[in-house]
Amino acid sequence: MDAPSSPFSRLRWNCGGAICLALLALLLLTSSCGYHTSGASSILPPDVKTLAIPSFQNQTHTYHVETGLTAAVIREFNTRTRYRIIQSAPPPGSAPATQSANQSADATLLGTVLSA
Repeated sequence: MDAPSSPFSRLRWNCGGAICLALLALLLLTSSCGYHTSGASSILPPDVKTLAIPSFQNQTHTYHVETGLTAAVIREFNTRTRYRIIQSAPPPGSAPATQSANQSADATLLGTVLSA
């Protein structure tokens, strides 16, 4: 008794080895998922080497959510980019970045937490 045949059992690959190999390579190249390395491209100017990241402002009702978020951003910049990071803690009730941190850094990243 014969087993029922599937529609795929009737397919035959009647092409030369080089053509099949070229088709397989084309299939693999066009089916990529868009992988890229993080930190390889940047929208910051090329002359920026040092980045100041002061503690973010907290405009939520969640206690100290800005501390954890600032630490996470600093950790990501340290692990994924080539920039030297300076964390400056602003005095209470003052501007987010101190003058000395702004002078020693090429750029400053300011952030505000709006919702938690």
